[in-house]
Amino acid sequence: MRNFILGIINGSLVQFGGSLLNPQTVLAVFVFDLIPGRYAVIWLGLLTSLISAGWFWPSALLANRMETLRRRQPYYRLSAVLRITLRFALWGAVAYFGGSNGPLLFVLVAVLFLLFTSAGGIGLIPFNSVVTDSIPPDWRGKFFATRTFLGSSFAFAAGFLVRDLLSAEGNRLWDNYSLLFLLSAIFTACGLIAWCLAEEPPHTVQRHRLPFRLQFLRGPRLYRRDPNFRRLIRLRVFNAVAASFAFPFVVPFALSHGLVAKATAGTFLAATVLGRTLSNILWGYISDRLGNRLLLLITSIIGASLPILVLLAGFVPQSPLHFAGEIVPDTTTAYLLLVFMLMGAIQSGQNVGQTTYLLEVAAPVRRATYLGFFYTVLVPASFAPFVGSLIIGAAGRYELGFAIATLMGLGSLINAVKLEELRWHEISNNGGNQSPPGRHRSSK
Repeated sequence: MRNFILGIINGSLVQFGGSLLNPQTVLAVFVFDLIPGRYAVIWLGLLTSLISAGWFWPSALLANRMETLRRRQPYYRLSAVLRITLRFALWGAVAYFGGSNGPLLFVLVAVLFLLFTSAGGIGLIPFNSVVTDSIPPDWRGKFFATRTFLGSSFAFAAGFLVRDLLSAEGNRLWDNYSLLFLLSAIFTACGLIAWCLAEEPPHTVQRHRLPFRLQFLRGPRLYRRDPNFRRLIRLRVFNAVAASFAFPFVVPFALSHGLVAKATAGTFLAATVLGRTLSNILWGYISDRLGNRLLLLITSIIGASLPILVLLAGFVPQSPLHFAGEIVPDTTTAYLLLVFMLMGAIQSGQNVGQTTYLLEVAAPVRRATYLGFFYTVLVPASFAPFVGSLIIGAAGRYELGFAIATLMGLGSLINAVKLEELRWHEISNNGGNQSPPGRHRSSK
């Protein structure tokens, strides 16, 4: 129960801090203000890719080390110290330069974000190992869902703060950006410190540490031998590419087509976290009671259709909504708010489903290898936003980018259909009394 509560505090505060610098809303506008012009979409794609890439590569280097350690929490604490330092360094860079030197500030922000997420990658395996060995399998769905629910609840109110801050002009606007970076650093630091206090049970470990080369070859071997692991990785890659070609570019698409004002990004942030918050009640129930295959299936169906819904925004009649005031000034904004709510719901559901399914499919003695390989193969996919920005380009070919996102979403859906449900097999192996609604299955 101690780890459950600390994990809730950790997840809610870290996610809230991250939402204040959400790449799909806040940072999208930040980049367009920092380096205005038709090439801003390419800089945004590069920044989004660097933010994503840092999370995954450290797992490949640390997996063989983690498999021999009964205590992995010190690595998480190292990760926390580095992340807190770099988060405040980001604030310092924005506060010092403001809007005076856009290209230099962009380079500093990009490098610091890459280092920040790389430091986060050091803590991925330790965090998931402690969660797996201290949170029962039929509680993990509500664990991850509750973390997101609370973090999103906090971030919903912050969305309106972001809207007001981004409506400023000149030096005041850059002071407001500095405030957002500072608040993000403070809340992220509090959340990271909370999980540093978690109790770590001894882990099942390998007796001997393998050389890095042999450890690296283990991942592809598990990929070939374990069909559900293979399907999960393919689902994750297709999903990552689909999201990367669509989500970061919804705000630029709306701005370039004159559908919304710049400050509406704050309202979109509120809509995203509202969708994430409300959906987590459902996602946690489905994950714990009905299984993660169904959760991944539902969110993959919605994800494959979302790019089409974005494109339809241009055909919505733009009529004033007098009853909604400044929050939702017209029908186009209202439609896009619904799209962003779906976006938040999809991201949350995929995060809960993929994480809990990965922990179920990973054999305890080789869990670090499973986790390490899973995150390593995502490194190339992390650069999909940059590829997407090049395809969209200065010419604004958003329709082409969203079409590719739809095809990738269908690939994710196909692999979700092929997954087997492992929840009931793991519960029975752990001595649980819960029975599945259907027959027991095992792919191991």
